[in-house]
Amino acid sequence: MYTAPSFKLKLLKCSAISLFAITNVALAGNVQIGAEFRDFNEPYKGESYQMHYVSFGLNPIAGSPLSVVARIDYRHMDLPETRTWDNRLRQTLAIGYQWKFGQFTWAPKVGFRQQIFEGNSRSIEYRFYPGLRYDFNQRTSINLAGWMAPTKSHGRFRDDGVNKKLRTTYDDYTHELELKLGHSLSSKQRVTIGLYHETFRKEYESREYAGMESDSLQLRLYYRHRFNNLTLEPYTRIDLTQNQTDGVGNERNQKRNRYGLLADYKLTNQLSILPEIYLQESDEKTWNNEDATHPEKYYMYYGLNFRYSFK
Repeated sequence: MYTAPSFKLKLLKCSAISLFAITNVALAGNVQIGAEFRDFNEPYKGESYQMHYVSFGLNPIAGSPLSVVARIDYRHMDLPETRTWDNRLRQTLAIGYQWKFGQFTWAPKVGFRQQIFEGNSRSIEYRFYPGLRYDFNQRTSINLAGWMAPTKSHGRFRDDGVNKKLRTTYDDYTHELELKLGHSLSSKQRVTIGLYHETFRKEYESREYAGMESDSLQLRLYYRHRFNNLTLEPYTRIDLTQNQTDGVGNERNQKRNRYGLLADYKLTNQLSILPEIYLQESDEKTWNNEDATHPEKYYMYYGLNFRYSFK
């Protein structure tokens, strides 16, 4: 099985050491270090990969609702000889602030995500996280999670059919947003229903993705149960629609469904282990919206991370 280059592992190790060192000066927060694996079925085996990461969330100022979150991860493909371009280092950072107005909480964040791919090609995305929540009472709440971002593109001048000079804009757009309604059945049980919407638009891109759009709507169901030091959360994600349009107007609908289980086991008052496993399946379609040669595509996901919390 392919392993990450040594310098990438050294970077992740140094990042982990730095994040743990933060615990000596920060007032409250958590540090996580983990790995995840995606194993695809044949003939999609070339998309299988491993990813290792470190992350933290901090409240750096006493008595302040200011927060800082960051993550560094490295993805490397299991079959690098066929998909070396998908190896990449990703860095995410966001800073947030929280206001409370009675039963309404607004905790927005702003930040960026940078990706550095094999061969040193790069992309950067500036994100806004709305962080909205309303508590109807102590047991029931509704909140809007996720992010939205203008997307950088390089398009030709639209009023010049001869000049091939590219212009850089942020006219394209993408978001991943989830509206969740949660209700506590008891002090140990909670159910949540979510409506997730994802959109991706490359209207002004002049290259192969010109005019490409993707729009999906998904129903999400969660059930959380706490048993002393162990918390289990089975969940499912069911695509209601998943429409894609290419640059010349062809359309297809490739629905995806996911069935998973997330666990959180408290080893000590400060240290927890969080394993996760799920199956995701999708129906592969051609741009004529007909079944692909191999229509059944699925993968198993295995994740494990350790979280250290401090005050």
